[in-house]
Amino acid sequence: MKKAIVMGATSGIGLEVARLLGIRITDIRPGFVATDLIAGSNFPLQLSAERVADSIVKAVLRGKETVTIDWRYRLLVAAWAMIPRWLWTRLRFVK
Repeated sequence: MKKAIVMGATSGIGLEVARLLGIRITDIRPGFVATDLIAGSNFPLQLSAERVADSIVKAVLRGKETVTIDWRYRLLVAAWAMIPRWLWTRLRFVK
């Protein structure tokens, strides 16, 4: 599922419907998790799966609606948002 669809479902109408049904939704933004999926890549700020899992459990138990696991990732995403699309499509992150 595309991230935009998931993020859309966890905001606005999606959250309202969830509240009416008694469902709590937590939008987890883990960044890059060091797993086999991205092994051998040069993605920045890779976090261990254990750290991410621990943070997810804490966020859900605290009833958070949105949580970004690492504050550095939040800054990185903000910087990436300033990169023009034409340049972004030419960048290579995977070997």
